[in-house]
Amino acid sequence: YTGKWFAFLTEGRSSASAGDERGDQRAAADATKPGRALAENDRDLNLHQAFVLIGNHKEFPLSIKLGRQEFIYGDQRTLGHFRWNNNARTFDAVKLRWQNPLFGVDVFTGGLVYNDNHNFNHSHINADHFSGAYFNFPTLSSNNIVESYIYARNVTVATARINLDALGNPYAGVAAPFRNPPKQDLYTAGLRVKSKPNAYGPWDESFELMHQFGDRATTGPTALSSTMASAARLRQNAYAAIVQGGYTWTESAWQHRVGLTYSYASGDKNAADGTSQTFQNLFATTHLFYGYMDLNSLQNLHDIRVAYTFK
Repeated sequence: YTGKWFAFLTEGRSSASAGDERGDQRAAADATKPGRALAENDRDLNLHQAFVLIGNHKEFPLSIKLGRQEFIYGDQRTLGHFRWNNNARTFDAVKLRWQNPLFGVDVFTGGLVYNDNHNFNHSHINADHFSGAYFNFPTLSSNNIVESYIYARNVTVATARINLDALGNPYAGVAAPFRNPPKQDLYTAGLRVKSKPNAYGPWDESFELMHQFGDRATTGPTALSSTMASAARLRQNAYAAIVQGGYTWTESAWQHRVGLTYSYASGDKNAADGTSQTFQNLFATTHLFYGYMDLNSLQNLHDIRVAYTFK
């Protein structure tokens, strides 16, 4: 429903695989059961989105969005809805938006919703808290979209006890992108500039720069809470950058475009120096840029991509 000052959305979701030969290796008794507890399985009809939106930016500069919702910002290199996956990504969050002719900002805080097969999916805000502010500056450049942002992800040792199996085992047999995160306090600051449509005729360009700081535990995501609690902390000092440009044959009915993109994300240089330089790409929609096999992401990366598209 969408009214002048009020809107709401409710969206359900169910995901299952049939005849899948991959078993759940977390318990020996389950190893021969096809498809059991796979990351893409969430068989119950679950709540994907349910939010209310109060406000009308044509009449007043402030609005509020409250409830389970998707976050989609920029090119989704660090924060996106993950819609290619069977179980897309949502957050239980509150978001305030302020927009006037000079600048706009989304300020939000909440927690990632964890998929939990055979149970109601819910977030664990006290254990995995995500917040941020995303700015846009419509008058700063006549030819470019200019945006900046700051994100904070604060994870406690309690994440090691989320969604355990019957044997108290949280991660074995769960694909790496879907494992619970290690203890961390990471902050990511970024700047994104992208040319507006037709601002440079047939040419287009964009770049995005990111710096990540804070600290995180030396343990990996398979550690239990007792190990995570006593683990040493690594100082985070990581960077990422994306530069791209392209040319479109605008007079062609097929709008042929050739583009070149370079992606860089830092990796760790010394495992014993107490500092981590491996960039953590947070909640990206990685398939858009680095392949459907999930062999690469925006960390420890030099990637050159040449693309040809038409529509």
